[in-house]
Amino acid sequence: MKVALLLLPAVMFFSSALIAQDDVQPAPSSHPTPQSSENNLAEPRHEDSPFLSRYGKANQLKFIIEPDLDFGSVNQQLTVGVAPTVGHKLWKGLYAGAGMIYTYSVVKNLPITELNGQVYFASAYRQTYGGGVYLHYNIWKGLYVRVRFDVLHRYIEDLANATVIANITTGKTEVKIPVIKMNIPDMPVGIGYNILIKKKLFLPIKLSYNILYPFLNKQYTVYPDGWIIKLGIFNIF
Repeated sequence: MKVALLLLPAVMFFSSALIAQDDVQPAPSSHPTPQSSENNLAEPRHEDSPFLSRYGKANQLKFIIEPDLDFGSVNQQLTVGVAPTVGHKLWKGLYAGAGMIYTYSVVKNLPITELNGQVYFASAYRQTYGGGVYLHYNIWKGLYVRVRFDVLHRYIEDLANATVIANITTGKTEVKIPVIKMNIPDMPVGIGYNILIKKKLFLPIKLSYNILYPFLNKQYTVYPDGWIIKLGIFNIF
């Protein structure tokens, strides 16, 4: 999350630069083309403004394709994954879509203290996979809201409940890590903004919160604090 907050001003500056380019008009010609009075009184079309024209075309797209990647780092745990989605236009700015999620998490050198005070270090991993559906609505000129519901299956090596045991065969002590398999629902709700790079290519920025997070076991949730920041194709948590 700290990495995302540091990158956000740079991305916002980049978006301002892109929009500013749309406002630049060509120099007036020394040989203006005569126009009739009817044309002068006509209502401006979307094509007359690069800004409106671009976002008008964006609102007419039939599909939204997002090849997203997940990245998170917290409490000695590193998470990477993929989360691609595809949406189809239903009505005006309303889209419905579906997507899948796969993440792989590694926890390195977590200390485990035995009853006699001896400290051992162990590593473990977690896998998450699943998918869900979403609704997306374009509010105004690149601004949008989205709600998504996922069901995720988790395979977790539970270091929080690991124990130190003596191996009779080798005569050495080792860390025994229990495995937990469980299904977890997620329902992130967010607001975002699409910065137009070129025709049909966007740089999205989105802030989401998993509204089910307060009701889940925090020890086994996919996202550590419920908040997710999307910068381009990266979901950062």
